[in-house]
Amino acid sequence: MFLSQTQIMPLETLRIALAILGVCMGAYFDLFNNKNVPEIFLYGFLAIAFLTNIVAYEPNLFIYATASAAVIFGAFYLLYKAGQLGGADVYILASIALLLPLQPQVSPFIFQSIIPQLPFIANVILVSGISLMIYMIARSIPTAAKFASNPKNLDKKAVLNSFVILVSFGAFSYISVSSGLVPYTYFIFISFLVGFSMYFTLFKQAINQSMVEWADYNGVEPEDIIAIDLMDKEVVLKYSLSRLVDEKMHERMKKIHGNKIAVYKHLPPFVPHILVGLVFSILFGNLILFFSGI
Repeated sequence: MFLSQTQIMPLETLRIALAILGVCMGAYFDLFNNKNVPEIFLYGFLAIAFLTNIVAYEPNLFIYATASAAVIFGAFYLLYKAGQLGGADVYILASIALLLPLQPQVSPFIFQSIIPQLPFIANVILVSGISLMIYMIARSIPTAAKFASNPKNLDKKAVLNSFVILVSFGAFSYISVSSGLVPYTYFIFISFLVGFSMYFTLFKQAINQSMVEWADYNGVEPEDIIAIDLMDKEVVLKYSLSRLVDEKMHERMKKIHGNKIAVYKHLPPFVPHILVGLVFSILFGNLILFFSGI
C-alpha cells in the first residue's frame, strides 16, 4: 500500500511531540542508567504509539503504520537475537514507526522529491546509523592510530578489502564525473560513506578490542554481548556460546573455568543516535534525496 508522503497525518503535531519525548526519555536511560532502559517504559511507549493511531484513526494510515511497525519490530528483533542490537532499540524504532509512518510536513526545510519515498522510519534508521558511525570513528581514532603504528597489526585481508573498495569507488567516481549525472552534493555524501566503510574495514579489530573487557563469569550478565570472535574457538563450541547472553547461556557459562570471557562492556548507546536521526528526519526528510536533489 502506498500513501502520499505529503499527506497530513491526523494529530501530526501530537505524534511528533510524543515521538521526540519518548526517544528523549529512552536516550536518558541509555546514557545515564548504564544502558538499561526499563521494560515498563518500552511497553508504555509502544502502547501509547498504538493508541495514538486508534484515537486519530484513519483506515489506510492505520494499516500502513501497523504494517511498518510490524516489519521493523520483526527485522530488528532478529538483529537483537543475533547480538547486533539492543532490545530497547527494537521497541523504540517500532514506536516511532507507529507514531510517524509518513514524513511530517511541519518543517519548511523538507526537500520535496519527485519520486516516492520510503516510510519515515527508514529515514530515521539511515541517519541514526550514520550518526553512530561518526561517533564510533571519533571515539576510536586514538586506538586506531596506536594500532596502525605497528604495520604487523594490520590484517592483510582487511587491507586488500579496503583496496578493493577504493578501486571500486575510483571507477564510480570516474564514471560519475565524466557523465555529470550524479549531483556534486550526492557525490560528496557517497564519498563520506566510502570513507566510513574503509575505516571500519581496516580497523575493525582495533575498534572491537577497544569495546571489550575480559571477565570471569561474575562479570557477565544476561543481555550482555560476547565477542565470540576474540575467544578460543574450542571454548565457544564446547559451551555453545553466542553473541547475546540469554538466561540459558548465562547458566552454562558457570562451568567455564580458567578462561576469561570477552564481553562488550563499552558498546556505544544507540538511542541517542536514534534521537539525532528522528530530529534530522523531521526537519529535512530523506537524507539521500536531500543531498541528491532528485
